Amino acid sequence: MSTNGARTPWSRRYRNASYELNLRLTHGSFRLRIADLDKKLVNAFTRFPSNTTTCSGLVSVAGQAPIVNGSGAGSYAGISGSFDLTVSIDEVDAKTGCTASSKFLSQAVVITGWGTVSHS
Repeated sequence: MSTNGARTPWSRRYRNASYELNLRLTHGSFRLRIADLDKKLVNAFTRFPSNTTTCSGLVSVAGQAPIVNGSGAGSYAGISGSFDLTVSIDEVDAKTGCTASSKFLSQAVVITGWGTVSHS
C-alpha cells in the first residue's frame, strides 16, 4: 500500500488527495481528516499477508479522525468534532509472490467507530 493511492481501493475509493473521507449521508455530508489512519494502514501492510498459505490476511488500525472544518453540507452545515475509528481491511492477494505488493483478488473494508460532535 502506498500513500499515493496505488495499492488498494482504500486509497482510491475512500480518501481524496488531501487524505479526507467524504461521508455522504441522507441529509447532507461532511469530511473526516484520515491522514493519520492512512499512515497507520501503510505501516500495517508491511506485515501482510498474515497467512502465506492462502495469501490473505486482515489488517486493522484505530485512530482519531477529526471533522474537516467547514466541510458540513445540508443538515451537517456547521458540524465540528471528531470520531474514533477502526479501519479493518480483509484482503486476498494473488499467490504469485504473495507479498504486500502482490495484486489483490478481493478486499473488504470495514470502518467502525463513534464520535463526539457539535453543531453551530
